[in-house]
Amino acid sequence: MLDPHALHEQFHLALTGTHPDASATYRSALAAVTMLVGDDEIEGRSAWLDYGHVGTGASARESEIAVHLRVLTRSGIIRLDQDFDFNGAPDAHLIPWSQVIRLHVIAKNESAEPTPVNVWVETSTAGRVEFHGTPVPRALTAIIESVRRNTR
Repeated sequence: MLDPHALHEQFHLALTGTHPDASATYRSALAAVTMLVGDDEIEGRSAWLDYGHVGTGASARESEIAVHLRVLTRSGIIRLDQDFDFNGAPDAHLIPWSQVIRLHVIAKNESAEPTPVNVWVETSTAGRVEFHGTPVPRALTAIIESVRRNTR
């Protein structure tokens, strides 16, 4: 089974530590996601942080305020969205491939190969699932291929 530290290495997210609950919440989020990954192979992944101001007055600083994690496996899409100020524990959930209705791709064609710049899916139960935190076209291509392979 994948451990949370190994998953963290794959996401390449770095927390500044400014928000008092960010580090502990992020570790819990990783643990929740790894429990759902189980022994499945990761076919695609995406992660990003939302930023905002933490603190008040002169001590207010821009910091991470939320984390978004996406992992694609043979079983489906694992999704976790957690606001660091939310009192509840991070809740990862698995969206089975059977619930994916539509794949959306935005691409540009500035070279010999089309390059994906944004990808999301629509599902029957969870609505829109974005993969916003994947700036590398190669990673977006892996997500596209995984969705296509698993929804045929």
